[in-house]
Amino acid sequence: MKKLIIAVGLAIVLLTGVAEAKKITLSVLHEKAFVFKDVHNQIANEFMQKHPDVDVKFLAPAKAYEECVQIVLRGAITNNMPDVSYQGHNRVRIFVDRDLVVPLDGFIKGEKNWKEQGYSPSILSLGRHNDKQYGLAFAVSTPII
Repeated sequence: MKKLIIAVGLAIVLLTGVAEAKKITLSVLHEKAFVFKDVHNQIANEFMQKHPDVDVKFLAPAKAYEECVQIVLRGAITNNMPDVSYQGHNRVRIFVDRDLVVPLDGFIKGEKNWKEQGYSPSILSLGRHNDKQYGLAFAVSTPII
């Protein structure tokens, strides 16, 4: 009887592991929805098509980068930070200093065609701190007078 109980228990544990994996949801914070909504939706849809086990969920967009910073800092306190956050490149250090970001270097090394993506050393420098890549430029503008 004892062996039967152990066998049934083991079978339940093994069969539970075989069950379908739960879908992963990535929360994304960005600002200025009136400017970026369409491009963000296009990127998310293409990503979800390539990765059907992932669902991309956009948080309510912030009005400006300052508000994005505050949302992430509050989220760090309440353990409710977004998985991806679009921030101004001049805000990288605040998140690095608080250990709230993940370096991207390992992910970049895993990209087969990284060099063809068009990230020049000067553009990459915008998201670097302490010789680690924490962010990638997106919609970078250059004011001209």
